[in-house]
Amino acid sequence: MIDPVRSTPAIEPAEPTTPSFSAIYERVLRPMGCAAAFCHGEQSPAGALQLGSREQAYEALVGVAAMGLACADSGLVRVVPGDPASSLLLMKLAVQPPCGVSMPAPDALLRESQITAIRRWIELGALYN
Repeated sequence: MIDPVRSTPAIEPAEPTTPSFSAIYERVLRPMGCAAAFCHGEQSPAGALQLGSREQAYEALVGVAAMGLACADSGLVRVVPGDPASSLLLMKLAVQPPCGVSMPAPDALLRESQITAIRRWIELGALYN
C-alpha cells in the first residue's frame, strides 16, 4: 500500500479492534517500532518521549506537556483527554505538524484506520484501559 500524501509504502500491522490504550499500544505503537530503542525507547528517546512499555507510554503521553527541543516551547500537550484536535500526538501524525517533524518515519506510516483508532481513544477520554 502506498501513502498518497508521502508516496511511500505504509506498514500494515494488525488493526486495533477497540480504541483502548492497550490495543493501540500493542497493535500500533509497538509493531510500528515507536517503542524501539532507536526511536522512543529507553535509550535517548526522541522528544523526551519514552514508549518502552505500555505504562511508560501512557504516563508520558496523557496530560503531559510537549518536551524535546522542537516542541517544548509550543505550549501543546501530547494527549488532551476528550480533545483530539488539541492533542500533539495527532498533530505529529499529520504531514506538517506545528512543531518538529511528523511521525512515524516515512518508511513506517500509519494507515488512516490506525490514526482514527487513536483519535477515537482520545475522544473517549484517553483512558488507561
